[in-house]
Amino acid sequence: MSVIVVAGGSKGLGEAFCLGLPNDGDTVYCLSRSEPNFHRSMRGVKYVWIPADLSKPNAISSFASQISDPIDLLLS
Repeated sequence: MSVIVVAGGSKGLGEAFCLGLPNDGDTVYCLSRSEPNFHRSMRGVKYVWIPADLSKPNAISSFASQISDPIDLLLS
């Protein structure tokens, strides 16, 4: 069971990573300004959407405080 964090995960390549990388039992944190269509649990993967505008200086500390598990993979 891995914890995966994907920045910009609601569209394009980030969305493809969110949907294609995880295995059953994994948790995916999707960071994006817009809410993804897939952020509910499916295929045994737990998806968590964290609204974040990474162009803002305080965004990193804001989302980091919401992730309590050790991160196995970070994609940005």
